Amino acid sequence: MSNFARYNPLPALRHLAMAASLSLTLAASSVMALERIVVADGALTEILYALGEESRIQGVDTTSTYPESASALPNVGYLRQLSAEGILSLQPDLLLTTQDAGPPAVLQQLRDAGVRVEQLQVDYSLQGTLALVRQVGQLIDQSEASEQLAQQIEQQVQAVAGQLADLPMLFVLNAGNRGLLASGTDTRAHALMQLVGGRNVFADFSGYKPMTNEAVLLAAPQVVLVSHADGDLSLLAQHPALSLTPAAQQGRLYSADHRDWLVFGPRLADAVAELTALIQADL
Repeated sequence: MSNFARYNPLPALRHLAMAASLSLTLAASSVMALERIVVADGALTEILYALGEESRIQGVDTTSTYPESASALPNVGYLRQLSAEGILSLQPDLLLTTQDAGPPAVLQQLRDAGVRVEQLQVDYSLQGTLALVRQVGQLIDQSEASEQLAQQIEQQVQAVAGQLADLPMLFVLNAGNRGLLASGTDTRAHALMQLVGGRNVFADFSGYKPMTNEAVLLAAPQVVLVSHADGDLSLLAQHPALSLTPAAQQGRLYSADHRDWLVFGPRLADAVAELTALIQADL
């Protein structure tokens, strides 16, 4: 008789089966734990709707205006000024938001109360939008559906992007008492101008900065996009910083207010196509 005991694989197999079962249980529990979601960012809200997961949404912020049914959900305030009390009253498992959310003290208060807070980092570009879709899909166990959505968005945007052939463009934020601020790089506005094929005339700085009359005149934008237009664009066209630009003289000022050009979500192709068509009609 052999001096070696015969190997019995059953205990090892049982161990592997138990480990696999535990892994599946934990994964299922993780997904179930995210059944009640508060969303603070319009693009994230649209992604959840596009993935067919709107039933999980318990509340949204003021940037979540599409689809129309999202506006009927409880509102937790503006993205950068969220209310801890309002969010906690909805008993969420998860606050799904972006790096723009705040204030930090409110986010920490939510974490201390046991709410999972996911602040997704967003790069405002086509590739950044696709990455955001995939991140949301992984988070809610919808990776396959989110991959299909990302591919669809990419195809749609590529079909309409880049038609304005390096057209000099300026994006202006009407900041009230602070005057007019111009968009540099690292903004949604800059990304939008790039997607339609335009050239941001102030791509030599990052973020938003006050613009001088002389700098705008030298930049000679052919198109000016305005956020917070605050009234008639024809009046804004008379502003000393804009009045002598080709854009103002040829009537190519466009208000970004009440449009979804800067959402960078599933409807990004619609935004690119709409803005492109408006400008092309006036060229």
